[in-house]
Amino acid sequence: MDTKGMSFAERNEYWDMVLEDYDSSGLDKKDYCIKNDIPIRTFKYWEDKLRKKVDSKDDMTFAEIPVKKGNSQSCNEKTANDGVQSLKSFNTELVIGYGALTLAINSSTPMELVSKVLKEVSNA
Repeated sequence: MDTKGMSFAERNEYWDMVLEDYDSSGLDKKDYCIKNDIPIRTFKYWEDKLRKKVDSKDDMTFAEIPVKKGNSQSCNEKTANDGVQSLKSFNTELVIGYGALTLAINSSTPMELVSKVLKEVSNA
């Protein structure tokens, strides 16, 4: 597949899928590349690039931080409602800071959303 017209994120996602397919194929690199008409050099480039990115994240650890009831901070959250910004208050239970980003979450924050935000930040 020609990935030249894809964005950086789309190319990464495509090659992540290729590598997952390769891992589950049971083939060696050479046979997989021949079967899928992928230049071995291109395959190795993306494998090195994406696996190195994964390996560098292996050093990252998370720790659960217990929050005592009544100790949470009040925080303001802007939400979009038909293009109009409204303000609602919620109790912050955890604040994650990374560079200029501050992410305030609580137990009602969807973990899927938190996961997507952290993934995008780590890819930036």
